Amino acid sequence: MQVFATAWSGPSDALGVGVADALAAIVDPARAAWPAGWIDEAEFVRHLAARTTATNGTELVAGLRRATNHAADLWLACACAKGSGGALAAFDVAHLSGLARVLRRVDDAPAFCDEVAQILREKLFVGDGERPGRIVEYDGRGSLAAWVRVIALRTALNLRRARTVVLVPDGEALEPATGGDAALRFAKTHYREPFEAAVRAAVASLDARGRTLLRLHYVDGLGIDKIAALYAVHRSSIARWLTDTREALRVGIRVALQASMGVAGRECDSMASALFSQVTLSLRSLLGPASAPGPGG
Repeated sequence: MQVFATAWSGPSDALGVGVADALAAIVDPARAAWPAGWIDEAEFVRHLAARTTATNGTELVAGLRRATNHAADLWLACACAKGSGGALAAFDVAHLSGLARVLRRVDDAPAFCDEVAQILREKLFVGDGERPGRIVEYDGRGSLAAWVRVIALRTALNLRRARTVVLVPDGEALEPATGGDAALRFAKTHYREPFEAAVRAAVASLDARGRTLLRLHYVDGLGIDKIAALYAVHRSSIARWLTDTREALRVGIRVALQASMGVAGRECDSMASALFSQVTLSLRSLLGPASAPGPGG
């Protein structure tokens, strides 16, 4: 109780009757749910206190009692936030290994699911340099599984939107999809050739590693783990390289469009957005002969 009181930022007069029992009802089952050694009880209580808000004793006890439903989830989240290797492995098994079932409505490709899982690991446990990983935000008001699913779906949708071009395996033509939108039909009719030329120029401007990564991932269908083994680097490096390569491709397409058509700003962005999701590319013809990864990329 003393550890909670020290870490608690709410009014001190809320720490009255019933709080100690409510704490015990969370701590005991949470600690029993997972292997010993990930974190100690004091760390968990401080973590819990920092995520519990109330203006009086009644609210505090009620809030703690609600958290008992997800006590084990809170312990796991706290241990992950503290960097416990066992907790991170357990989180992977419990919440990331089955992401394909959640993400199939966005993209059921195994490589896409692998990429979303890696982005989630970095987002939840690494942070962005200015703030810690988002796992510290989990407060036990709902299940950890549901909380992770929401973040995973948002991440997948953002990743899908960020892909400026639908990259498809070999054998499919450079062919815009049909659609009913008049503005889109106009764009496809009048801008298709300069857009395709811009895509080709952007692909040609990629460095050797970027071209090889696109070929391995999209033409040969290799997942992040297999590509990481080829380069003898951690899978997080491959995920980051792929993200950087797609961003370079997006920027290259925009620059080429601006140069060839004399458009800029919103007009260019609007035209590109209308076409990016509607064009499929035969990557073998764009990327040229395969090249094995070497020491320099």
